Amino acid sequence: MDIRSGAKTVLARGLGNLRGVAYDLTGVYVADFAGRVIRVDPISGASQVVASGLGALQGIVRYRDLTYVVGGNQLWEIGTTTRLVSRTIGMGMDVDVSGTTAYVADLSGSVWQVDLTTGVTSQVVSGFYEPTHIGVLNDGTVYFLEAASILHRIDPVAKKETPVGQLAGLHPMDFTLDRSGTALLTDWRDNGRIWQLTVRA
Repeated sequence: MDIRSGAKTVLARGLGNLRGVAYDLTGVYVADFAGRVIRVDPISGASQVVASGLGALQGIVRYRDLTYVVGGNQLWEIGTTTRLVSRTIGMGMDVDVSGTTAYVADLSGSVWQVDLTTGVTSQVVSGFYEPTHIGVLNDGTVYFLEAASILHRIDPVAKKETPVGQLAGLHPMDFTLDRSGTALLTDWRDNGRIWQLTVRA
């Protein structure tokens, strides 16, 4: 979709039960609930399975030529090989990466951080109702969406959470935050909408 004009083009069809999507200069990457990660060429639309057998996948992110996906209690890293980084992230719904740390939104109520080198996993915050999506800014600030409607900000060093606000009138199904603080949200209402939101100037 062209953000300025709203013009839409179908890139690929028939890829499966898709959940998260990520992209970089090497292509568009999608997580399949059947346990596959698929790369789609943005020019030709040709698709290639780059990993499979990973369980029911949800969120996905590309970072420094690597792909990270979560699903169930597992976080995977996919490069030239596929590596299980952690299996203690609760019900992982979404993931973002900053440096050597991954942050995971856990549907059962927590946000986790995972050391990508050692696999050590620790809880950042807990006690929330269904965290579903997560993103990290350039300065390391973490944002996550609770119950698909309430936006929260986290200082991961202090492990301090601050509510940002309710996304009134929106019904987000997905939330993607870039490093500068611009978010795109998909909304299932009215035959499908996409919203743009700036979380920080």
